[in-house]
Amino acid sequence: MLMLGIISGSFCPGGSILAYLIIFTSLFFYIRNFLQPSFELTDRSLHVLEGNGVSKKIISKLEKLINHEYTTKTECKEAIEEAVGDPSFLHKAMAIEYARKNAILPVACLFFAWGYLSLQPYVSPEFPSDHVIHFTDKHKWLIVGVVDEKPVRQKGRLKFILRVETLGSSYTSVTGKISVTTLQDVQGLSEGDRISFVSRIKSIRNFNNPGGFDYERYMAFKKVWASAYILENYHIDVLEKSPGKGRLEEFRNKISALIDETGPGKHVGVLKALITGDRSEISEPVRKDFSQAGIAHLLAISGLHIDIIWNLTFFFVRWLFFSRLGFFYWKARVRSSAVILSLFPVMMYALFSGMSIPTQRALIMFTILSISFVKEEEYDSLNALALAGILILFIYPYALFSASFQLSFCAIFSIIYGSSQVRHKISMITDDTADHPGNPNSLMAFFRPSEEEKRAARKAVRSGGVEKLFSLFWVSMSAILGTLPFIMLHYNKVTLVGLFSNFIFIPVIGFIVVPLGLLSVFLYPFSIQWALQCISISGFMLANTLQTITPSYFEISCFYVLGWAILNLRNIYMRKVAKLVIGLVIIAGAADVCYWMNQRFWHEDLRVTVIDVGQGGSSLLEIPGGECLLVDGGGFPDRSTFDVGERIVAPLLLKKRIKTIDKIVLSHPDSDHMNGLLHIAGHFNVREIWTNNDISEKINSHEFMKILDENDIRQPGLDEILHARDIKGADIEVLYPPDDFVDHKKEDGWRKKSNNNSLVLRVTLGSLSFLFPGDIEAQAEKELVSMAGDRLKSTVLIAPHHGSKTSSSDEFLDAVSPEYVIISSGWNNRFQLPHQSVLDKYRARGYQIYRTDMQGAISISTDGESLSVSGFRTP
Repeated sequence: MLMLGIISGSFCPGGSILAYLIIFTSLFFYIRNFLQPSFELTDRSLHVLEGNGVSKKIISKLEKLINHEYTTKTECKEAIEEAVGDPSFLHKAMAIEYARKNAILPVACLFFAWGYLSLQPYVSPEFPSDHVIHFTDKHKWLIVGVVDEKPVRQKGRLKFILRVETLGSSYTSVTGKISVTTLQDVQGLSEGDRISFVSRIKSIRNFNNPGGFDYERYMAFKKVWASAYILENYHIDVLEKSPGKGRLEEFRNKISALIDETGPGKHVGVLKALITGDRSEISEPVRKDFSQAGIAHLLAISGLHIDIIWNLTFFFVRWLFFSRLGFFYWKARVRSSAVILSLFPVMMYALFSGMSIPTQRALIMFTILSISFVKEEEYDSLNALALAGILILFIYPYALFSASFQLSFCAIFSIIYGSSQVRHKISMITDDTADHPGNPNSLMAFFRPSEEEKRAARKAVRSGGVEKLFSLFWVSMSAILGTLPFIMLHYNKVTLVGLFSNFIFIPVIGFIVVPLGLLSVFLYPFSIQWALQCISISGFMLANTLQTITPSYFEISCFYVLGWAILNLRNIYMRKVAKLVIGLVIIAGAADVCYWMNQRFWHEDLRVTVIDVGQGGSSLLEIPGGECLLVDGGGFPDRSTFDVGERIVAPLLLKKRIKTIDKIVLSHPDSDHMNGLLHIAGHFNVREIWTNNDISEKINSHEFMKILDENDIRQPGLDEILHARDIKGADIEVLYPPDDFVDHKKEDGWRKKSNNNSLVLRVTLGSLSFLFPGDIEAQAEKELVSMAGDRLKSTVLIAPHHGSKTSSSDEFLDAVSPEYVIISSGWNNRFQLPHQSVLDKYRARGYQIYRTDMQGAISISTDGESLSVSGFRTP
């Protein structure tokens, strides 16, 4: 219910009054029920008594009272005294049953309301009048503030969170945090430093596309609603250094410096991630290598590290007590003392590594395990996992939406539940009764081997080798399958070798690299040389992917329900239910497949999505019958800092179940149209690409051509694509440029500008058509009108050159005469596009205007007669 409340708070913010009403009502009924309880004797009450050793004779007498309800404590007592004599033990049993039965609803409501309210400060905040959000999207400010967290350098840029104190030369006091990015290399900048710089403050805004990452919410969970980018000609001045980094931060920096002494190489960043939890120095190629090998989880400080520290400390302390300090053997419980003392290094390391969500989960579960061991009570790992989740969500409700929380808890739950379902089956092999063909719990029943095979398998298992190997295999398999849907959801890729690579890298990293690295942390205060030797050995030890669609939450639910049913097929009590569930999941899966087949291949309408790629252009065309065209891919000049193709276009395609693109149309090789296509051409099945064959001297153009050659993507000549073609009733024709435009570049100076050589594409279905003019300007528009004439007339026009005043000439607009104009431009872009004069011109002509900077991705659908247009978000 806590998770349900948090999810409700995310999707339906603003209902705080109702949530408070639920809390007060639940508390009222919860207190009233305990002050004026009513008791009911039920079968569960008798089970409680029977479990506490009550005789069967008394139980049989009490069964006669089952059909009677007692609304007061006095009536209940009189009836029990008549049947039993002493009602005290029965009162306890009924109170337990009563608490279970009558406290569930109020507690569930309390958890739901708490979850809802805890998320409201993030999704529906109320900003004070002096909050920095009120000073965004205006002019430049002199910003003074304190660095709120350790600066991180990624892809050549320094990023950090700043707690703003004053703005402007008048030093106006403000509150709130902003995200700061700079290309400058500010030496020694650390958390707690007071700095000043000049920059514009911009409100944080998403790229609003289906399947896109919700960056606004991600930053809101950090309580950051604005950002600043420091240009190269402005400097960061450190006004006051932090009085101290703290002993923990200094110690972490010393360990990092020790790792640096092992020499340059890829292992340095990996070691820092494994030992200190700092993953900022892992290079992108190494990060991708770990991801493709299916072992990216090893880079996160989690249960593996906590387990190693706990076990090493436990065995060391026990050895010390037994062998060296025998006094403790007589004065205390050695094992219990060792368990408790083992928690201290675990807690210290959790703080040292930064207390990530997987670390918090592991720490809570190990703490519960230790308490259970000391109290000599049974440890329920599922309850411990649930309690860890509740505690984390109570403190950090937004953690529910993070990939680390979802993957960590899904992996551990899958391991615990999956292992519990097969553990007894493994043990049955060593039991002679397991041979009986009617035994449904026999592991052999899964495979139906021969008698000789069963005897050989039993002998091997009794030796211990096969059982341990199978357990290791099953743990790895459970974790991989358990997290598979969420890996697809967040990363759109799974590895085919993950199961096998885990067999190799978990022993190497888990039993050699990490233990030696952790040992260096504990040895450092005593001997730097010994610590360096451990890290050096770890560094020495350190010296194929399938891209997937994005599953829906319905499909994720079906996956887990099917997994539960399969694991319970051999349970004689759950077999019928499991078979029914499998049948229902198969039916639901078939319906889901039919739905997506219709969305992807069976539709008869033309669908156009003008993608929100910021300042650039990209459009997806889904032709009747399933063929897809991608017109441009957007992009930023430096794709190493943000790859539009990987981060925006690819998620949208995978959300729509598109892995094959029949044609890519590159209007012209400018970065804001081409750079996003590099990732698409290299990672999707692209059949052919249309270009104007105007090879640019820019580096990315050559890289793009190299990708086309490596992936054997067909590139027809301009003379071939200028011919119109029909695809399932949709007419596609390239209207511009003329096939001999290269020969006229020297004569016509305006042709030297790549914008004016853009491919102009027109797509028609029935009586409705779409025109994609690229970035052509007035001179090219004039030539296009003379070449195409009436063929230019279109229902929908994608505004040329993002609404620049150098385009959209009157002559061109008269020829096109659109009803709708779609403008693809970046929100609050530095070019100030679309230009106000162009907007005024569109409005004066009565065009219906849609803008990606205001409404996100624009989706258009037509059957050839009617047309519907909608934006991804409401402006």
